[in-house]
Amino acid sequence: MHIQEETRNFLFFVVIGTIFSVIFDFFRAVRKVKKPKNNIVTIQDVIYFVLIGVILVLAIVNIKDEVFRLYLMLAIVLGIIMYSLIIENRIRDIFVILINSMGGIMEFIFLPLKVQTVFWSRIYKKVKKTVKLCCKKKTNMIEFYHRKVKFGKQKVRQ
Repeated sequence: MHIQEETRNFLFFVVIGTIFSVIFDFFRAVRKVKKPKNNIVTIQDVIYFVLIGVILVLAIVNIKDEVFRLYLMLAIVLGIIMYSLIIENRIRDIFVILINSMGGIMEFIFLPLKVQTVFWSRIYKKVKKTVKLCCKKKTNMIEFYHRKVKFGKQKVRQ
């Protein structure tokens, strides 16, 4: 009975290694589609390691009663290797397709917001330009009087 339980745990941790690889491929697919900056990649890496850390701790606590043995680490590595050799490229391609299609769906959903943003930014630019042209003379007059008053105060102190 004990050997059957250990075999089942070994296979379970092989599956966990495969899950780690699937999550990693998801992040690789996101990087392939979106081409993020270095700081975003760093954040994604932190998210990945936190996620696999939580999964690993939960698996150890719930499955092995807080006992982690070397053969379980080997099972995780075996799961990663099997995934890499057998289905890695196909899964990553599926993720790329899903991310691209979700990008189109999200673009459609946020289209009204984008239209509003473009509309209000154009209005803002026109108002800014008008205010700048209108108030340029007044601004120059204010600066002139400010300098004159400042100069006058310095003259009084002497």
